[in-house]
Amino acid sequence: MNTDDNDLRFALRGLRQDIEPGRDLWPGIAARLEAEAAAPAPRRAHRWRRRRWQPLALAASVALVALVGVRMKAVLDAPAPAAPSHMPLRAEAVRMTRDYQVALARMQGVDMPLALAPTVQELDRSADQILHAIDRDPRSPQLLQTLRYTYDRRLALTRRAALS
Repeated sequence: MNTDDNDLRFALRGLRQDIEPGRDLWPGIAARLEAEAAAPAPRRAHRWRRRRWQPLALAASVALVALVGVRMKAVLDAPAPAAPSHMPLRAEAVRMTRDYQVALARMQGVDMPLALAPTVQELDRSADQILHAIDRDPRSPQLLQTLRYTYDRRLALTRRAALS
């Protein structure tokens, strides 16, 4: 026998001993159980109804999130709208560039703040690169969308500078 075992046995002997209650407790417990069974609590029934709908509400929420996710994925995965079939992408890019240059010419007197100048120059370089990429791959509607976005950003910065 180990000394740890002896210490444990000694500690167990020092624990409290079972004590019998001074009177019989069962009649009081039985009376309370009968009283609860006789009078149903309306709060419990109401609480049960509320709990019954919680899993259904959770399931509906999950289904709604899944449906929105599927719809958003379909929108994001949808092919970009292509230029009309009678107008090749390169011709559409040329028309868009001409419209962009006309819009810039209307805002010609705008002084560009120094803080925006690097951004404007980068957008102009990007537009040139996109036009060269369209020359290499004239069937890419994504390039046309990127060019449109680049021109929109450039015009928005110029408008912001005009309002400042």
